Amino acid sequence: MSSAMGHLAPGEGTEEDLITWRVPPGSCPSFALDTTMALRRHGVRGERVVVVLLKDAIGLLGNEGRDSMIPLARVVGLRVGVLHVQRRDEPQLRLFLRDPAETFLLRPLPDASDAVAKGFGYAGFVRGLAARLAACGRQDGIATGSGWGWAILSCAVAGGMAATMITVCLVTMLSPEQGGDRWIAPLVTGGLAIWLSWLAFRWWAAHWPRRIRRMADLERGLPRP
Repeated sequence: MSSAMGHLAPGEGTEEDLITWRVPPGSCPSFALDTTMALRRHGVRGERVVVVLLKDAIGLLGNEGRDSMIPLARVVGLRVGVLHVQRRDEPQLRLFLRDPAETFLLRPLPDASDAVAKGFGYAGFVRGLAARLAACGRQDGIATGSGWGWAILSCAVAGGMAATMITVCLVTMLSPEQGGDRWIAPLVTGGLAIWLSWLAFRWWAAHWPRRIRRMADLERGLPRP
């Protein structure tokens, strides 16, 4: 494929454009990510890939000039979520394809500030793709959440700690050896139990996969600005 650069107005790109044009970031909603084995199997070459939303396809542009595309007709659904790792958000996007059935897990790199301001970044890509799927009658395939495994693991950790605090709270309340300050420990452990229970519910809601009912529900799976 040619590595010549050409400019496309937003939404004007087609599958054929990938044959003769390299779509520059900022011309269409796009985001960058590090190459994965799944993308390499799809024909993409390079350590860095730009994923671009075109008119009737998703463009995969490798930084070594080898491009590929996914026709939007193959995309039957998507799931978008955010993992909170070491005090930072790590968004992830799963694309579910047909003919043949495939699943792509994409972990975008942080968007440039100008791309975010113009709505051409990762969030703009997800909103645009979801809108096109919904327009084609495929809204049932759109969901939010990081996955069942993350939901169960995070709730098990927070819920287990909450159960421990509740046990300590009850033991200290019923202990006959406590003096006049016997209520301090139960109040502290009880407060921690409530906070941990709220945290477990929040993590469950964030990670458990759920279909969207309206397009505004998509925002719960996008990183906070």
